[in-house]
Amino acid sequence: MVRVDTIFENTGTATILIEEDFTISAINDGFARLMGMGPAEIEGRIKWPALIHADDLERMRRYHVNRRTNPEDAPKNYEFRLLSRTMGTREVAITIDMVPGTSQSVASLMDVTDTRRLEREVIAVGERERRRIGRDLHDDLGSHLSGVELLSKVLQKKVARCSPEASRDMETIRTLITDAIEKTRRLSLGLYPVHIVEHGLEAAMEALAAEIEDIFGLTPDLAFDPAVERLDNTAATHLYYIAREAVFNAARHGRPTTLGIAVEAGKGRFSVRIRDNGRWRDDRRTPGEQEGMGLHTMAYRARAMGATLSIDNDGGGTCVRLSGALPAGTGLHGNGRGAM
Repeated sequence: MVRVDTIFENTGTATILIEEDFTISAINDGFARLMGMGPAEIEGRIKWPALIHADDLERMRRYHVNRRTNPEDAPKNYEFRLLSRTMGTREVAITIDMVPGTSQSVASLMDVTDTRRLEREVIAVGERERRRIGRDLHDDLGSHLSGVELLSKVLQKKVARCSPEASRDMETIRTLITDAIEKTRRLSLGLYPVHIVEHGLEAAMEALAAEIEDIFGLTPDLAFDPAVERLDNTAATHLYYIAREAVFNAARHGRPTTLGIAVEAGKGRFSVRIRDNGRWRDDRRTPGEQEGMGLHTMAYRARAMGATLSIDNDGGGTCVRLSGALPAGTGLHGNGRGAM
């Protein structure tokens, strides 16, 4: 215990000691400043869940129990939202582990609210640029290539009258142009999900499922609750790209024979579950820790839309879960359509 006391006294990082019954038994000055509350108000008087945002509470409780019963299922590093008396809701990165030989856990916390806000701004700028490039590919280059293909078709008919061999060469050229049109279409769809803007999130998810079937020969089982259409365009776009990255990772790396996508709503919240019977993620790190730009981006997008993202393996495969608050009301997101 002397070692723990020394850490408390000498670290500038917010640090707390948590008992098995969730009671916060000790805090240092850094945590007191973060919370705007002194030791006399917290130590032995407040339980840890009282300071956690409701959307993160179930996950944090599960980690707390698993840390003492099944440590492999409790990450040591992750993020959540803390309720500060003076600063409101703060986004916090936590490092937590058990105190050897005790039922206590010791946690150090770092306020990353400003960093995450900057990340969201960077993502928003990148999103606008993606959309611009995607629109240019779809509306400009795609249309240009279609025009070239049409002209080559006319030219092929003219050439066929005098040179069958040249006509066959023209057919090869037309095939290459058609391939280029299809590649441009897929690239523009990856950059700019036109289905979301024009037809809604459900249409975009259906198009994604069709794309997976077309590319990998795997038919996803898609279930979509229309209530999730209440998400605005920004949140819907984040959800779409998280799902897109997850299903492509599953199909490309996990080699599954089944793939399910469930987008559901209930009690003012939405949830997305993407489950496959492959295994494309082999450790228990949180998504933000996993190597690879795609999974890092998934974690950033989840934070940007105020949602929680987890990726878990079990005996039957891999499951990606995304959950967050659903806006009140019945209007659909920014596409001009009425309530369903």
